[in-house]
Amino acid sequence: MDEMRKSKRSELDASIELKLLKEGCEQTVKAEITNVSRGGVGFKTTELLQLGECYQTNITLWTKEKMDSIVRIVRAEVLDDGSFIFGATFVGMQNPDSLRILIYQMLNDGE
Repeated sequence: MDEMRKSKRSELDASIELKLLKEGCEQTVKAEITNVSRGGVGFKTTELLQLGECYQTNITLWTKEKMDSIVRIVRAEVLDDGSFIFGATFVGMQNPDSLRILIYQMLNDGE
């Protein structure tokens, strides 16, 4: 698979909750983040999500801090155990949260 990311990605100890941005939809999906960059997030879940759909997200960091954003699903992969790995781009994120990801990456690289 060709690398299409514009920003460096890093592993992140965090969880994510996603809610489909569709009127009348109340389903919330919980997932485990596999990696993150300033441009997007990768996560693993047992729920099937659709490419192109947008979700309101709540990311909970290892520090218990929360970041809210909107993401669009751009990549999906089925794993042998029946779960899914998804890639999503941030289409709406507050600048301080984007900078928080960059700072995390800088600290992580220094270790």
